[in-house]
Amino acid sequence: MDREDHDEEYRNADVAKQSEAALKPGDVTWIKLRGTSWWPAQVVDEKAVSSSVKPRKRTSGEVLVRLYGTYEYSYVDPVKRQIEFENVLKKHNGNQREIFEKA
Repeated sequence: MDREDHDEEYRNADVAKQSEAALKPGDVTWIKLRGTSWWPAQVVDEKAVSSSVKPRKRTSGEVLVRLYGTYEYSYVDPVKRQIEFENVLKKHNGNQREIFEKA
């Protein structure tokens, strides 16, 4: 493993730690929808949402979010989501506008 790969792993681990502690009900985050589109979503309190509208599948560590502009709910892994979003930003030199225009 070269120095650059090691640094990238270290940054990803740091992002993971921050993400786990950072997302709480009410927070806004970006999630990747099917395909390549990113969409804003709000973290919601799982106890406040009816089980009839919650997705059935959930993996440990995931948080429940509601997609903006819809009544759709999804479970997302905050660590994976943050790392993916950071990588997309890097590809576009941190230009969020360019990313959103493509979506």
